[in-house]
Amino acid sequence: FANDVVVSKSEIVERVAKLTALPVGSPDAVVRVEDAETLKKQNLFYENVKVGDYIIMYQELAVIYDLRNNTIVSIKKSE
Repeated sequence: FANDVVVSKSEIVERVAKLTALPVGSPDAVVRVEDAETLKKQNLFYENVKVGDYIIMYQELAVIYDLRNNTIVSIKKSE
C-alpha cells in the first residue's frame, strides 16, 4: 500500500475533466478498481483496466482513468 496515492473522488473527477468533457454535475459513482480480472470477464469495455484505475460513472458515460499515468484508458457512452 506504500505506493498508493490517496486522492478524493472530487480530485479524480477534476483530473479526468481536464482530459475529456464530462457531463455537468456529480458522477453517479467513482470506484477504484480492486479486481481487474473479474471486470475484464464482464465486458469488453474493461479489457485494458488495471488494479488501481478508477471508473467514473455517469448516467450516460463511463470513463476508466489511470491515475498513475494521468491517462484515460477507455470511454463508453450509453445511448
